[in-house]
Amino acid sequence: MKLPPRPNQFLAIGTVAMMALSSLIVSPRFVFAADPKPTTEEQIATVSRQAKEFAGRCQFTVTGPTPASFQLQPEPILRWSNPTAGAVYGDIFLYTHRGRPAAAVSYYRWLTPNWGSTIEVCALHPEPFVGQVDGVRFWKPQSSALKFTSLSDAETPAANPGTRLVQLRRMANAFRAQLVDTRAGDTGVQRTLRRLTQPVYRYASPTADAEYIDGAVFAFVEGTDPELLLLIEAVPAQSKSVWQFGIARMNRDQIQVLRGDTVVWEADYLADPNEQTEASYTTFSAEKPLKPIPNPSGTKN
Repeated sequence: MKLPPRPNQFLAIGTVAMMALSSLIVSPRFVFAADPKPTTEEQIATVSRQAKEFAGRCQFTVTGPTPASFQLQPEPILRWSNPTAGAVYGDIFLYTHRGRPAAAVSYYRWLTPNWGSTIEVCALHPEPFVGQVDGVRFWKPQSSALKFTSLSDAETPAANPGTRLVQLRRMANAFRAQLVDTRAGDTGVQRTLRRLTQPVYRYASPTADAEYIDGAVFAFVEGTDPELLLLIEAVPAQSKSVWQFGIARMNRDQIQVLRGDTVVWEADYLADPNEQTEASYTTFSAEKPLKPIPNPSGTKN
């Protein structure tokens, strides 16, 4: 049998209990605080989830005589950051039509400075098309950002896909890109962009109705942020095949591209790239609902 404690033991037990209760009240470990701030890794993961969710809701449809929808590539072609701009992270998704790149969508968020999230879109398809999200038509580019130019001095596309990849990388090596960064002021700072050594997207094996033999998308980046896309394609031409290239901007700044010592492409600074619904390149805020643009009949969505 356990004997009951003596009176002084009751006093000691009560004193200990009061001290424990007091520590619960005053200890900061038991203060009801706000949820802990997410880590950078958790914030990046959140941005990636939001980007993939948005890309999955986007639909792009050719508006010509033979309507067709673009196909979303299931994973981002590049997950990027840009330390020179702050703590900004994003993913870029590609949509294709009959295997060729047709539209690029980059979804990103500024963590520092806290400027929120942005949607950046670029038209790569030669025909006009309409972009919509959840039935809301928000973008209808009237032309492509690309204008293909023949690489007449390039070697003939090889018969083997592996050898063609070597050719693609060798041709991409000849291109250099630079932009004038205006974030620090009107005069701007000239920056040389870095080309990623591997293509961010390799065209799928062509089907019977494909208009290409092979191709790849290369990215010129700052940090790993794609500021420029370089597309190089092998296409049939009469009795032979040839290489051609096209360039599309993913930045508002003035950009210049050289091949060797020759300027082969230029783009002027865009004073206002936001919500230019008929432009081949534009941006939208992801912090508010996208605005519907008129239907062809003039009615709103």
